[in-house]
Amino acid sequence: MIIMGYWLLIALLAVISANRHNIKYKNEIEALSEPGVLCPNCQTNNPVENEECINCHKNLKEVLFYKSSEGVFDFPDIEINKTEIIEYKKGLTGKRNGKTEKYSNLIHDVEIKNYAIEPYIQINFKYKEKNGNIKKKFLVVNKYNLEEVKKALDLKKIQYRDIRRRK
Repeated sequence: MIIMGYWLLIALLAVISANRHNIKYKNEIEALSEPGVLCPNCQTNNPVENEECINCHKNLKEVLFYKSSEGVFDFPDIEINKTEIIEYKKGLTGKRNGKTEKYSNLIHDVEIKNYAIEPYIQINFKYKEKNGNIKKKFLVVNKYNLEEVKKALDLKKIQYRDIRRRK
């Protein structure tokens, strides 16, 4: 009985994710008619020439990389800007829950690795907390965004090692 309930829950989550993905796809088609820059903070579409978000006033010129994650596996949205790496957390529904993690203190030992699920890549790094403790963290990005991530890390002057196993 427990196993059957478990599979039913997985099927329900897959259907919800698929429906949400289709709705998002329609919105993306509409957004293509209005080219702009998506604000990482509030997800407002801004004109390309804007230096700050028209909604929340975030400095868009500071953003080096931003990608939101959609699909069956709703990983947190990732922003890399000139001062920090920000992870925008999501709840079970795939919507942002308002929680963010910011990594800005002494990011080091950055490694780019294969992730268990295709087509994702895992970015591992260590950072220093405010209390001085060293912590490990990994973020997940789509492998098709990897060159943008590498460029952002280069602009931040963060050294990294690409240790992905070639297939």
